[in-house]
Amino acid sequence: MVKSTELAAIIMFAFNLAACASCLFTTGWFVYTKDGIYHQKGLFLSCLDGSCNIDIVSQTVVANVTLGLMSVSCLGMVLGLAWLLVGIVHEKRQIVKIGSAVYILAGIGSFAAVMVYTGQTLISKSSPPPFGYSYALGWVAGIGGIVSGTVGLLASKKTYDVI
Repeated sequence: MVKSTELAAIIMFAFNLAACASCLFTTGWFVYTKDGIYHQKGLFLSCLDGSCNIDIVSQTVVANVTLGLMSVSCLGMVLGLAWLLVGIVHEKRQIVKIGSAVYILAGIGSFAAVMVYTGQTLISKSSPPPFGYSYALGWVAGIGGIVSGTVGLLASKKTYDVI
């Protein structure tokens, strides 16, 4: 039988994985309007008035670092969720701990990706900074990944104290 903390960990892991994937594959990192044309840039997509193209080559080094960190973080979240599920199904607390630790590291990676992007955007002195919804999802994935991994570690405990 699945304990409530295990169920909470599964739900939180899945939610944060969705946030990380949405952050990675959407175009709302850099949003602005210039000369009446609506611009949106993602980590590898660029859109002008709704017409989108894959654009990895012309991205800045910082955008590519952010893309790399976010990609590795999403992969870590997939692996962490898989280990969590295997550990819960087979009642192996050690596997749950490993999955949770991987998830915490993936959350730190997402957090680092967003911090790199924030630093570069603020250094470029855009006024106001054109942060979009994908950027916000990056913060959710990073902070939520750390919190979710911690809940996963709590789920790996054999007994629970009554609060």
